[in-house]
Amino acid sequence: MRYFLILICLGISFSYSGMSYQLDSDNELDVINKISKLITSDPKNHQDYYTLAKVYYSIGDLDNSNIFILKAIEAKPENKEYRKYQENLEKLKNSIKSAQKTYEIADLDEAIKEYKKIFIDFPGSPIPYYDLGLIYLRSNNYNEAVYNFNKAIEINPYDKEKYSKSILSIAKRLAKSGDEQYKIGEYQEALNLYLESVQYYPAFSAALYRITTVYQRLSQYENAEEFAEKTLFHDTANYKAMKTLGDIYSKLGKMDKSIEFYHKSINVNPQYYKAYYSLSILLKDSGDIDGAISNLMQAIIINDKYDKAYTLLGVIYSEKSDFDKSIYNFNKALTTDNKNFQLYFRLAEVYNKSNQYEKAKNSAKESLKKKRNYGGALFELGYAELHLCNKIAAQDAFQKAKKDKNYRKMANYHLDNLDYLLNEKCQ
Repeated sequence: MRYFLILICLGISFSYSGMSYQLDSDNELDVINKISKLITSDPKNHQDYYTLAKVYYSIGDLDNSNIFILKAIEAKPENKEYRKYQENLEKLKNSIKSAQKTYEIADLDEAIKEYKKIFIDFPGSPIPYYDLGLIYLRSNNYNEAVYNFNKAIEINPYDKEKYSKSILSIAKRLAKSGDEQYKIGEYQEALNLYLESVQYYPAFSAALYRITTVYQRLSQYENAEEFAEKTLFHDTANYKAMKTLGDIYSKLGKMDKSIEFYHKSINVNPQYYKAYYSLSILLKDSGDIDGAISNLMQAIIINDKYDKAYTLLGVIYSEKSDFDKSIYNFNKALTTDNKNFQLYFRLAEVYNKSNQYEKAKNSAKESLKKKRNYGGALFELGYAELHLCNKIAAQDAFQKAKKDKNYRKMANYHLDNLDYLLNEKCQ
């Protein structure tokens, strides 16, 4: 009677052929400790040793299982059930050793056959599933490896963390391979590897975020939105994913949601300057110029070498005709990125707007050094040469600028009216 009361109190139910027990407790150590206390109070009770042997078997601890079944036999030597149990334990241990040895002599197929026979003979043990999972892992057969690790979890959920780490290691391998493909521009192949990674380990938030960025790069914004949300489900404090989701919502035209997630990103990490920058773009486009400037200034306070923030400030001040501030910010951007042809072009444009034609000419030429035949720089060069009364140089620059369809109309206008414009400006 005592034996069955123990089982009821500990939440233990019978499993396969009396070899193991299924534990309903959330913590196997709690069950082991309770049984151990019972043994301490009555060290001669052979049934408690037998119960503890089965508990250890259920969680894959064959050594302790063997220790306690031997104690049960010592307490009641005539019990044939205990002796049969101990024989089966030895059989399991020897079968696993044999399968491992077969694998070590490079006979993978035969080792797999041996493990599958162990599954049949000892279905209540997680060990052979875990061991075979490791063999498949070493053989790069990830699908079979994950299957066997999950079987081990199913049998022994109390060691889920251990088995899950093996599954996560596979997911990380695949994600690393995806990173290598991403670096060389093979985005679809990278995406396939990342998707396989989260197929095996759905909570792998780093891979979920990588999938988000690939879909974003491929302009598949609905898919990007789905995986950004999955990332945040598993990693609620991922401020980069929040900012990215804001970018995605912006592309999808969901401006209120976009602003919401930029603010969430900033609230989680007030030092994340990129979120301030993205928010500034949205505010500028919606007409909140003061808000855009304020957020850009905050980005610069955090990172005073953030050239994108200086560039956008330069654009905003140029549009406000505040040319001194515009020039200042473009020059600040150039201190960080002095090889950016567009920055020199923008600076040339502002110098022309502010009637500083010699500086405009020099900036346009710097832009052309970085990118030959860039239409924008050629047009600004022509405009500067025109106002410096250099007809041939202006004509040459406009002729080259009109080859760029974006500047063709303006370049042709100045070419068609070049003499008139020169007479007007150069008397």
